[in-house]
Amino acid sequence: MVFWPFLGNSLRLRRVPLCAPFIVFCIVFSSLFFTPGFSALAQEQLALNADQVVYRRASDEIEALGRVDITYQGNNLAADRVIYNRTTGRVVAIGNITLTDDTDTVVTAQRLDVTDDFQQGFVEAVEFRNPEYGQFLAERGERESALRTRFDNAAYNPCRICEANPDKPLLWNIKAKTIVLDGERKVVTYEDATFQLFGKPIATVPHFRHVDPRENRGSGFLRPKIGYSDDLGVSAGIPYFLVTSPTSDVTFTGIAYSKQGFLGDVEWRQAVGPGYFTLRGAGNYQFSPTSIAPGSVDRGKRARGLIATTGHFKPGDKWAFDWNIVAQSDRTFARTYDIDGYSDRIIRNSIALTGIDNRSFFQIGAKQYLVQDSTPAQSQQAFVLPESSREKVFETQSFGDFKITRRSAGLIRKTEDADAL
Repeated sequence: MVFWPFLGNSLRLRRVPLCAPFIVFCIVFSSLFFTPGFSALAQEQLALNADQVVYRRASDEIEALGRVDITYQGNNLAADRVIYNRTTGRVVAIGNITLTDDTDTVVTAQRLDVTDDFQQGFVEAVEFRNPEYGQFLAERGERESALRTRFDNAAYNPCRICEANPDKPLLWNIKAKTIVLDGERKVVTYEDATFQLFGKPIATVPHFRHVDPRENRGSGFLRPKIGYSDDLGVSAGIPYFLVTSPTSDVTFTGIAYSKQGFLGDVEWRQAVGPGYFTLRGAGNYQFSPTSIAPGSVDRGKRARGLIATTGHFKPGDKWAFDWNIVAQSDRTFARTYDIDGYSDRIIRNSIALTGIDNRSFFQIGAKQYLVQDSTPAQSQQAFVLPESSREKVFETQSFGDFKITRRSAGLIRKTEDADAL
């Protein structure tokens, strides 16, 4: 605080390097959202642009006003007024507050009042938006402790806001009397929560919570899945992500279809030593298979499903073993029910052993392409077994480097290619 005692009662500045007071405010918004103390940063400098900076000796206040713009380590803060009281340790910002950072997070508010140690404070008319996990809106937010923030009369919108038409109703969102961001437990808790679909309320619950969207892993419900198709009808479901251990987790998904019953989908992921593997199973029993359009391969089928597994192991620097294998009850189940990772028209079964070093490459494996449509093309798809590739680079002093490449593949096909001559 060496800079400030030498100022008079009033001083006009356009761009000045400042110490702790405005650093405190620049980082305070980040602290409202689970960010613990920044006392080590308070000794660094930032740049301030303002029409006027005033030091009031009687009240021991420092105020910047008139188009206040603060830049600090990739963060930018704009407000009409910023006031720091050195006696009470309060930082106040008023009017058209906007904070952006290098992660494209944008926070807007009309008033913020917080202690300079970030332990307590409140913010009014706040919007917190991040492209990765959506938007929080609230009439008032209060920081109750270093790791806990409460929002009153708030909403969480996980979907991206339409830039061209921001008033367009979101696909779904949650409104609540109270939303609590708990940084210690890494969860978001809702009291008196209402789920909305296209702006219309569809369900109200007294208590609801989910994992903080910024957390990579944590048990809780994931984003709901809602859809419609002529053959399946209206569909709605919500996945549940369960962390079973530090090295494994499971996702359970149940989706109800108005025409074709219930789909269950379970995926288990396990990390093991130098790699990982997954196991997955999905299936349903179609209530009305005859309602599906005539000529479709989906018509007339009752019990349908798939099992699938993927894996990747790298026991050393030179070798890797990978696989991706799926088996279905029929050729179009995964595409019809939009199973994540298997809904493309063409999917591939594969298994491969790969070796690589600075001068050579080797791979041997097998693969099969699965065509997910109503054409008879699947019988014409070949099993590529085996498939191998070998490359070797030789270095000579007189003629430089040269490379030898060898590739081979064996094909097994049940039906002749229709285009063969």
